[in-house]
Amino acid sequence: MSSNAVRIEEYNKICDFLDSQSLFHLEPDPRRWKFLRADVLYHAFVLQAEFWRSTPYVLAAVLRNEPVERLYLVRRLVISFDGCDAPISHSPYLDWLLNNLPNLESVQLRDSTRSFADDYLTFFHGKPPEPVMNDLNAHCRRATLKELVWKSSIRMMDSFVRFLHTQPEITRLEFNSLYPPSADITFHPGALPNLQVLHCTSCFSTLLLPGRPISHLQVSMSLLVNSNTASFPSCDDTDSVQVLSVGLDQYSIDVFYEFLSHFRNLKTLTVIAPHILNLERLYRLIAVISLTSPNIEFIRLCGPLAPHTSFPPHRIFGPLDSLLAFEYLLDESSGVFRRLFRGNVFHEPPPIFVKWTCGLHNEWLGNWKTDVQQVQVDARHFADVRSAVRGRAGAPSGF
Repeated sequence: MSSNAVRIEEYNKICDFLDSQSLFHLEPDPRRWKFLRADVLYHAFVLQAEFWRSTPYVLAAVLRNEPVERLYLVRRLVISFDGCDAPISHSPYLDWLLNNLPNLESVQLRDSTRSFADDYLTFFHGKPPEPVMNDLNAHCRRATLKELVWKSSIRMMDSFVRFLHTQPEITRLEFNSLYPPSADITFHPGALPNLQVLHCTSCFSTLLLPGRPISHLQVSMSLLVNSNTASFPSCDDTDSVQVLSVGLDQYSIDVFYEFLSHFRNLKTLTVIAPHILNLERLYRLIAVISLTSPNIEFIRLCGPLAPHTSFPPHRIFGPLDSLLAFEYLLDESSGVFRRLFRGNVFHEPPPIFVKWTCGLHNEWLGNWKTDVQQVQVDARHFADVRSAVRGRAGAPSGF
């Protein structure tokens, strides 16, 4: 076997390992990987802004010199600023990418330290794009997306909502807004007819749930609502939701119980509420679920219990005949959860320790039975971890 053949074989293994994520991580110019099939090479680009070579400008500069047919091969574009600012200077080149990749199916704009300048993106506002890099955008055609993840706070929400009305194929939508929707923000009943996965604030979820086949819902409870002014979805609108994940803080816990009472077909519930759930709140949670979602199978607490709160006993399964397993985060640094299974009067299965395999913050999209691996832990180590957490947190709260 020639050395060149070995090299190609090794690169193919690298490509398989990346799972078509992005060869842009390794080399900003895809022409250097021309021995790979074009559909694999151009399938996805993941831009990490902390690396000078991985920016919208560099990728746009490379792709604008490629044959037009290559642009039709790109299906996925991910841009992650991960703690870096998202400067306005990125916007024209990102806009060029969005407007010149006509077969894009997935766009992910991940966290940044400040709002991305979405008002500069003509792709989302239906305006003609302005030429950049002496390019006339001759082959511009708006893509029909299937997945849109926008973690940075959206500033021009009215334009963003109008854009969503032009995207009937979206099945997964995640976006963030610092403020509740204004009175003039509405969604037409026929918009987003295929939406199945939704991640937004609780206020926007109330607008988007009616008439859509949403099976997976993740919401953050807004700080600006209380039990007297909050708007909740009707039970009929939530019938399709089987997986619910809710992010809480100490100000939204009471609103959460009311919000939860409107879901009657839940199978899986994740509560992201570090250090604010004690046993009293946990039993209240179980009581609400037993009345509204009696068929629930799995509950996960993605966050440690309140300081000085011991692990809930097996009798937590009592009110829920359908509940098969319950787990909570034991150690944040390693992502290890402790899981209890339902037993009977003669046998209580011992708890196990698991780690999720579906990626950080994507656990709510995974299967609790198959997307975990059991791990062995040193009980003394976790005793030390819990002691350290209690020491940092101080006295237990009086909620």
